[in-house]
Amino acid sequence: MNDTVKILIADDNKCIANAMMEYVKEDIRYEIVGISSDELTEIEMIEEFKPNVVITDIKKKMGWTGIEIIEHYQDSNDKPIFVLVSGSITDYYSKIRELNIEYCLLKPFIKEDFLEILNRVYYKIYPNEILIKENKIVTANSMTKLKYFFEAIKNKIM
Repeated sequence: MNDTVKILIADDNKCIANAMMEYVKEDIRYEIVGISSDELTEIEMIEEFKPNVVITDIKKKMGWTGIEIIEHYQDSNDKPIFVLVSGSITDYYSKIRELNIEYCLLKPFIKEDFLEILNRVYYKIYPNEILIKENKIVTANSMTKLKYFFEAIKNKIM
């Protein structure tokens, strides 16, 4: 596998940001291009590193929310895939639907949930890659049933 997903982590909670980085550090499919603790740095890093994926928190200490950052890039040609992280999405539900945000991760989350979302994002970016797991080759096409399963769960949550 030669295709790597460049990830920017944008969360003002350093413990959560560092945990996310630790979760993926040994997976060769992912490269963390940076960690941002504020929205201005997040925007600068998006412009500089052109990540494939931005994991952004809804609530920031000041300035823009994660939703506003996503909205800012909505019409961009090199728009990254955004994964929205929050303790609650109820206040932002209509905006999430309006912006068609596919990936939301609720805090507190466990490593497996985080990795599952990144896995889904990876196969969205590189749909023809294969996954070798437990001596079995699983093509992205054979994962279609899993995709619909997770979409159903997402629709029930939202």
